[in-house]
Formats: sequence, structure tokens, C-alpha cells
Amino acid sequence: MRYEPSLKEIVGQAKAISTILQFLQHFKPGKALLLYGPPGVGKTATVHAIAREYGLELVELDSSTRRDAKSIEWVAGKAGKQASLFLRKKLISIDEVDGISERGGIAALVKLVQTSSHPVVLIANDPWSKRLRPLRPYVKLVEFRKLTERDIRKILQNYAKKMGISYEEKVLEELARRARGDARAAINDLYMLAQGKEKVTEEDLELLGFREKEKVVFEALKLIFKRKGFNAIFATSNLDMDLDEFKYWVMENIARDYKKPEEIGKAYDCLSRADIFLSRAKLMNYYRFLIYANTLLTAGVSLSKEEVYRTFTPFKSPSKIRKMTLTKQYRQTFRRIGDKVAELCHTSQGKAVREIVPYLRFFLKSEKFKEWAEEVFTSEELNFLANLS
Repeated sequence: MRYEPSLKEIVGQAKAISTILQFLQHFKPGKALLLYGPPGVGKTATVHAIAREYGLELVELDSSTRRDAKSIEWVAGKAGKQASLFLRKKLISIDEVDGISERGGIAALVKLVQTSSHPVVLIANDPWSKRLRPLRPYVKLVEFRKLTERDIRKILQNYAKKMGISYEEKVLEELARRARGDARAAINDLYMLAQGKEKVTEEDLELLGFREKEKVVFEALKLIFKRKGFNAIFATSNLDMDLDEFKYWVMENIARDYKKPEEIGKAYDCLSRADIFLSRAKLMNYYRFLIYANTLLTAGVSLSKEEVYRTFTPFKSPSKIRKMTLTKQYRQTFRRIGDKVAELCHTSQGKAVREIVPYLRFFLKSEKFKEWAEEVFTSEELNFLANLS
């Protein structure tokens, strides 16, 4: 999925866009813009749209690239002064500057703003962060306001039209409500729901329960990784998931937060011991072992570090759990078709799914079979069978 809205499609930020364009038109070295506002309101999308529509060469450091002092100094020394190969004007953009914590990183940003012969646009969620204090005299703050549900519905309508997604109107209303001002989250949800579907319906919204669960899990991970102590055992007290699932979340994020190899080693050792207790609890039906598993998963991992890392860690959901969630609808559709085939063929559902359903897509090439299938299966099920691999 790659959705790049035009400036006209960026909703609710007309004042901010006007300020940015005036800055670019009257640019003078020594001053930069600092765009700020909640996540998902269009800060980065606006910078990209301006670069595309005004023919600017975008030089970007974002959250997927290193934004340490060395990288910023490289931009200052190379992209900040040199002309473009095709003599295009440049626009330098550095995202999430309030998350830069490496020593010398902010000083390098100040130097970049002071010396760059090209416009510099910085992006942050919190412009009042203490670490940005040395930078604030050199920037003009540009606020991106929080989006309303109406704004997000309009953004979703534009996105659906551009991507060819059909939907029930109630779907967009609910996605806009759940997003709480984050258009990027709403777009990601709609994209996920539209996969393999002719039309997104209200029933499909059940899949978004995973997103709500994610928020609670992230709070549990903060208690483990962003504190140090035995109190981490309470991280799982409000979780609506079993420890066997939660271990994948811990496993995914150990190396994302801990930096020292010996800390990572200790944490994974605790994780492996917890896994042993989880397995024994199931095999022996002795569920007191879950107490030991929980202690190792939470307090054990928390105490594995020498000190708490104060840097921002973008916790990530485990790919295994995410894949299971995204394929829930796939499994449900497969099961419905299997039930119908099992009844027609007088066999078990398991045998129908394994031995008959995978071959139905070949039978659908026959017009006679297709006519019969249209009386048995829904249009969604027929589409599923036609694309089954």
C-alpha cells in the first residue's frame, strides 16, 4: 500500500500548508520550520506533497533511517550545501526530531539549520520537549491541528476512491470514530479490512479488536521495558490474552529496546525459561507453573537490563500474532465453504477443507459447474475460491 495524497487531499491543515509555502517562497538561511501536532494528522504527508507538486528534491531522514549526529552532519555537509544533480531545489526534512536522544544530535540539527543553503523542515509530536530547547530559537513553529471525525471520513473517502475500495458508509463512520484523530491509523485499518474483499462491510469491523488489544499490550510492555524492578510482574494483570501469546510480544521487542548484548542474552534466557514453564503447565495440567512463567516473562526480562533506556522505543507487534489476526477472515471464509461442501459430499468438514475445497477453483472454469456453484455459494465465497492458491 502506498497512498500519497495531493495537497488538495490533505484535510484540515490549510493554515499550516499556507505557512509552509510562504516560508519556502521567502526562504532565508538560518531559520527552519518545526511542524508539530498529534500523530497521523498529515505532517509528513504535507512535506511529501509539497516536494512532489513544486518539483523539489526531497532529502529525508525519517524514523526508518538513522537520525544520529553523524547522519545529520552528513546532510549538513552534503545535501545542505551541494546543488542537485539536475539543478532542482532541495527540501530537507527530518522526522521525529523530539525522539532524537543521542548526544550531539540536537547540536547537529542546530548546525544544519544555521548552515544549510536549502530549506529545512523538522517534524515532531511535542515541540516543547526539553531536549529541543537549544533548537527552538532557530525554528518557526507550525501547528497541525487535531483532525475531527468529519475530517477523517473525508480523508477515508478520498483514499477509498483512489484505491478503488467499495464500502458501506457505516464503516467509514466507525473507522473515523475509532481513529481518535489519527488519519494514518484509519487508513491502515481500511486497507487491512479491504484485503480480498469486494466490499468492506460492518461485519468486517470485528477484525479491529486486535488494534484495541494492541494499546493495552503496549502499556504492559512499557512497564517491563521502561522501568526496572520486580513490580513488572503486574504488567499482565489487565491483559486480555494468555501468557503464551504475550511471550511473542516480549520476544519481538527485547532487541528493540535493550542495547547491550549481555542484557539481551539475559532477557532471552528468562524468556526461554518462561516458555519451558508454559509448556509444562499444559502437559502436566499443573497451572501453578504459570506463576513462574509470568515472573520470568515480566520481572525477569525487566531486571535483565543494567539501567532503563530513556530513549523512545517504537514497540512492535509480533509478526506471528499479526498474521494470525489478518488471516482470521480468511480462515472463517474457508470454514464456511468447507461446511457447505461437507454437507453436500456427506463427509467431514476437515476432509472437505483438505481434499475438496482447494480444487474447486479449477471446477469453476466450467460454465456448468459455475452455474451450480452460484446457487450454493455467496458472491464473496465464489470470489474467494477463484483467488484461492
